[in-house]
Amino acid sequence: MYKNAGVWGGLFFLLFSLVFLGTSLQYDFFIPQGGIGPGFLPFWLCLFLALFSLVYLIDALKNNPVPISTVLPDQAGRKTILFLLLYMVLFMMIVKSVGFTMAASLMLFLMFKGYFKWYVNLGVSLGTSLFLYWVFVIWLMVPLPVNVFGW
Repeated sequence: MYKNAGVWGGLFFLLFSLVFLGTSLQYDFFIPQGGIGPGFLPFWLCLFLALFSLVYLIDALKNNPVPISTVLPDQAGRKTILFLLLYMVLFMMIVKSVGFTMAASLMLFLMFKGYFKWYVNLGVSLGTSLFLYWVFVIWLMVPLPVNVFGW
């Protein structure tokens, strides 16, 4: 049981859904003006997630054990995960000083390093960060950190 990744995954999602199900009960299910309130959707989503987690947990215990060794990453995978975490920390450290666009471009460039040629990587990184800036700042009007040039 301890080496069954399906059991651990099922327990995680069951606990996750129960915590958020309890939190969703703090919000109104219906509003006085008529209609559904802010607690309606989280309640039902968490209830279904809890039920599906329970079904998956039972299946993992009875029928389909998944060895945890097949789920855990190998050494190269752990190295990739570590670098991704470091890139995210770097992004958080520099985003206020260099702005969202430059910080996101740098983070994406580092993440895609080795997967694309450098000029394709640069174009994809800049294009993605500019697109995200446009979506959040121009379209959704969400303020993002900017540099001295305003971008």
